[in-house]
Amino acid sequence: MKKLAVFIGILVLIIAAGGLGASHYRNELFDAAIAAEAQKAGLSERTVNVGDMVISYYEGPKKANQETVVLIHGFGAIKENWLRFSAFLTNDYHVIAFDLPGHGKSSQEFSRSYTIDAQVENVRNITAALGVQRFHLAGNSMGGAISSMYAARYPESLQSLTLIDPAGIYDHYAPLQEALEQGNNPLIVKNMEEFHYLIDFAMEKPPIIPWPLINVAADRAMAMQGIKEKIFADIRQEGETDFKAELGKIRTPTLIMWGDQDRIIDVGNAAVFKALIPHAQLDIYEGIGHVPMMEIPEQSATDMRNFMSQSR
Repeated sequence: MKKLAVFIGILVLIIAAGGLGASHYRNELFDAAIAAEAQKAGLSERTVNVGDMVISYYEGPKKANQETVVLIHGFGAIKENWLRFSAFLTNDYHVIAFDLPGHGKSSQEFSRSYTIDAQVENVRNITAALGVQRFHLAGNSMGGAISSMYAARYPESLQSLTLIDPAGIYDHYAPLQEALEQGNNPLIVKNMEEFHYLIDFAMEKPPIIPWPLINVAADRAMAMQGIKEKIFADIRQEGETDFKAELGKIRTPTLIMWGDQDRIIDVGNAAVFKALIPHAQLDIYEGIGHVPMMEIPEQSATDMRNFMSQSR
């Protein structure tokens, strides 16, 4: 880690001295920093063809008799959101985290459906293509809704289920809903100011992202505006009544994690999930926002690891 810090420090100085040439180096620095994080977590970046899609994913080495953990990110997010979290799992588990279709480096077509139901089937097909038959599943936000429906429909595939601030139930009002009613969607950014606002909106304790890495992250988020609008529209086509009914079908051991400062999906909905999923365990994190695996990666990963061990 010390070598990485020195490397980043040197590159930042070079970029700062380069003036107008800075943009040439920002992407290289960003990719180098991400690669270093992945290496530290014990993950390698790969691709797999799934039907007519190319899926980008991270995978750790699988040791003898090691169980598999599959991690599903949220709306507009990327597989890299799981890197620091995964670092606390890869010694004990075979970890896979992929970019859902329409996200990150995976295939993005406007003609494709991105509803929760469609993404459940995508997860089914991706895990099959990776040769994973039985695994622990964890999802954040939209990924939590997808994971919930996967557990309801394919229980034979799962050893445990972890839902991290999951989407799908909105009985308790959150600031995001107020923004959407006013015609604003802070989850889809169009400029640098909106990107900084999104980070503060989504997380109570965001990780430090040094300049110029923050600029690259913002540029890449802005470049995804069109496909994010398509995905969000597809998601909003689906109602929650059937979703609630499906939750009652889940029999997989389930852990629900929620930040009590979540401004995207209010923490009050955690109790609704717990009431609907038989025997679910609920952990509430004080002073944490919508993305615990990024805000408190060690604690949330440890809690999930302990739960997976108990669920055997």
